Amino acid sequence: MNDQNKQFMTITLILSLLAAVLVALTDFAGWTENTYYGQRDYFVFIGSESAPGYASTILLIILGMHLVSVYSSYIMMSNNPSTKSIGKTANGFALAVTILSAVLFLTLAEEAVDAWLDTGFYASLIASGSGVFFFSKMDKQ
Repeated sequence: MNDQNKQFMTITLILSLLAAVLVALTDFAGWTENTYYGQRDYFVFIGSESAPGYASTILLIILGMHLVSVYSSYIMMSNNPSTKSIGKTANGFALAVTILSAVLFLTLAEEAVDAWLDTGFYASLIASGSGVFFFSKMDKQ
């Protein structure tokens, strides 16, 4: 593995690890609803009681894909190129699930006063998108 590929894998490793931590510890999205007592904010995160039941499962899948990307990047840096397709697939799947879950959330939160995507979404989007880019860049070399 040449130096440029090691740099790509290092960047992917760091971004995927950071995304996994942020998806696990921060909000993915949120919304505001009007209630009898005024406005109330709700947040989607792993274990959130106010979020729909499937939200935690989706976030755990995204978290798992980022951890698979961390693993495959680490193994590739140890000169085992056989994990390249695993890393590219994991990042692509994480990117697709992240985008689809954001669309699903914003569609379901249509009646809310305000809805937003939060730190976990953006971390996952950036890490998985750059992971797909860097793994694809390695294919061309």
